[in-house]
Parts: sequence; structure tokens; C-alpha cells
Amino acid sequence: MKPLKEETAVARKLLRPVLLGGIVGAIVILLVLAGLAWLITQKDVPQSAYTPLAVVAAAVGALAGGIVAARSAGEKGWLAGLCTGILLFLAILIAGGFAMLRDLQASYLLVKIAVMLGCGTVGGMIGVGKRKKRH
Repeated sequence: MKPLKEETAVARKLLRPVLLGGIVGAIVILLVLAGLAWLITQKDVPQSAYTPLAVVAAAVGALAGGIVAARSAGEKGWLAGLCTGILLFLAILIAGGFAMLRDLQASYLLVKIAVMLGCGTVGGMIGVGKRKKRH
């Protein structure tokens, strides 16, 4: 079992990178959503595609956020990416309002969280790998 001080140090070491990754990830999600909104206005995109497109935007943002968080943390990239994915999922859930939960199926939320956590974790592994290669 790790001493409490060591666990606290790890948490502090991850806090700033995860917040930075969350901010970058949120910006990427907004930019992707803006691009998709433009695409929807220009093309005849069926309404049934809106939800999968939103998941794609969230996945791209979680991947980018995971990369940034891991590069900032310098180690434990998978953990930094995973935490960033969690943060982004919670931010989307809160921003979308819990009122939307009535209209959404549980399977959609499970897919979205799985995709975001997976992409965040992969982004974290990529981010740490890139940082190590530069040295």
C-alpha cells in the first residue's frame, strides 16, 4: 500500500495536466461540432446521424485531450488520458443538462462514455510515447 503523501503527490501531478487536457479537449469538441453543424446545413444529413456524429466529436476531443494531458504529465499517460476522458464526459453531461437523460437511452450513454474513456486512454498512451521519443 502506498503512503498517503505519495498518493496525494500523484493526484497533484495529474490535476494540472488533466485540467489542461480537458480544456483542449473541450475546445476540439466544440470545433468539431461547429464543423459538423456546418456540414449538416450544407448537405442532406439524416437526423439519425446526429447522435453518431456527436459521439465522433466527443471521441476526437477526448483523444486530443488525452494526448495533451499525457504530454503535460510526462508519465502515466494512460491514467492522464483516462481522467481527461472522464472529465470531458462529465462536462458534456452537465453542459447537456441532466434533463436530456429522459430522452437518451442508457445504451447511448454507455457507448459515449466507453468511446470517450477509450479515446482518452489511447491519447494518453500516444502523448507519453511522443514525449519520450523527443528526448
